[in-house]
Amino acid sequence: MTWERQVRQAFLVVVAVALALMAFGLVVMLGAGLLHLPILPSNGGARSVAARMGLALLLSGAVAALGAFGVASLLARLLAHALTTRLGPLIVWSRDIGRPAGDVGPPVDRADELGELAYVLGIAHRQLRDVATARETFLAAVAHDLRTPLTSLQGQLEAMVAGLVPPDPERLARLQTDVSRLIRLAEDLLLLFQAETGRLPVAARLTDLVGLTHHVGDRMAILADDRDITLSMEGPPAAFGSIDPDRMDQVLTNILANALTYCPAGSRVVVSLDVGPDRVTWRVHDNGPGIPPAILAHVTDPLVRGDVARAPGHVGLGLAIARAWVIAHAGQLTVTSDSCGTTVDVQVPIRPMEGD
Repeated sequence: MTWERQVRQAFLVVVAVALALMAFGLVVMLGAGLLHLPILPSNGGARSVAARMGLALLLSGAVAALGAFGVASLLARLLAHALTTRLGPLIVWSRDIGRPAGDVGPPVDRADELGELAYVLGIAHRQLRDVATARETFLAAVAHDLRTPLTSLQGQLEAMVAGLVPPDPERLARLQTDVSRLIRLAEDLLLLFQAETGRLPVAARLTDLVGLTHHVGDRMAILADDRDITLSMEGPPAAFGSIDPDRMDQVLTNILANALTYCPAGSRVVVSLDVGPDRVTWRVHDNGPGIPPAILAHVTDPLVRGDVARAPGHVGLGLAIARAWVIAHAGQLTVTSDSCGTTVDVQVPIRPMEGD
């Protein structure tokens, strides 16, 4: 039973009690002759009867009002007690909402408004707990990935300052590599922050979609050759649409880099392009070992890596950044995987060129 129905029934009870008391009082007064009082006029015919009936209605109405007030007060106390009894444990539980230690379900489980509130709070609790856990994992992983190049930089610079090693070009090149990695990590973290706050800038313009796809494929072909992976492109001979080419270049690059990193030698990666009247779809499919089911649901989350041992030096932000740019384009990125391989679909809306 919902609280709205309980209040409605309580109101009906109060009205029924008031009417019953009014009728009962009127009957009692008429039957007991209480209206034949000396203070009332006993003559006057119809006028006297009307006066006595009016007084009877007034007195019975007063009795009904007092009775209804008493019943309403009692019902209000009962409803308030029932409400506070159920709200009390819920308030106590909600004080620990989002905390990992407070992983206990809501204490209200009835199918009413409070039950629905408890259900919503339970969902919010799990979401906040997951966010807190992800934040701790994220900060720990970032701290680890920052510590390694910073420690390397510190050790090499201290050795050079102490004169233990000469600042030759080879050592300076390694330092530059570490600095570049730190800058790239800082830029990626800033980009993810902008994505979380909805402030990713998208500069859409008319773009050669086929040319963009082949440009990314030609650039990633070097990595594919180094890993003995066959990389091929499929799609129409020509297609144009309004997107942000720089950002979609980064999206495709991150997806291909991820596929080429985790696929073993001898694998095949196919990039297909499909252009519709109002959308463009890129599909990157590989015949690698697939993504473990435990990771697949979170594969686009920051710092998720399928196999850290096979991906040294990567923080695990590639697919998270790709997904952020796709969402900024009002598009969708989906990942499906099984033992036969992995498929990443990127679909974004476009405004095709006239006559295309």
